[in-house]
Amino acid sequence: MIILDLPAQATKFLLNASEQIQLLEFFDAVGIRLTLLIFAADDVTAKESAANTVRFFGDRADYLLVENPAKFKSDGFRTTKFAAWFAERNTPILQIPAITSDTLDAWEALDRKQNKFLSLDEAIKHPGLHELCRMELDYVRSRFLAQCEDYASRLLPDLNLVKNKVFRINTLKPAAVNPLQDEFFA
Repeated sequence: MIILDLPAQATKFLLNASEQIQLLEFFDAVGIRLTLLIFAADDVTAKESAANTVRFFGDRADYLLVENPAKFKSDGFRTTKFAAWFAERNTPILQIPAITSDTLDAWEALDRKQNKFLSLDEAIKHPGLHELCRMELDYVRSRFLAQCEDYASRLLPDLNLVKNKVFRINTLKPAAVNPLQDEFFA
């Protein structure tokens, strides 16, 4: 699997080059079906890039919508005909979990102290990171990977490639208590 994240500003150039070298025909000939990550954002540049990409690839690719609520709003995107196009194709939505500003600040402080950018995994394993920050980053990674595992059929050519399943936390449902009859307040 190859994940390529290019700036939205490069979309037109890349699609023109793809058309000139007949990329879609090449993929068809060698049996490659792409899964394209589309950022479901209200940002004008992101929407334009996504629309141009879908116009080019159409139904010759699969898609995975990505929402990053910490960076971009997606409310407007969800109300468009474009979003309906994805819904008609049962396109899954991968939501990037938010990280609290305290944890991001701690991670950035580690980067500065180490004089290099630390990957998520390096930050989690670093002894200089506060335990609560480590736990939060580990949770974020697990939540993100659980979603990737859920959509593995869109990301991997063979589901047997998933060797280490993500540990999933069983969420407890809060007990329905009538506050007027709660024994702790009677």
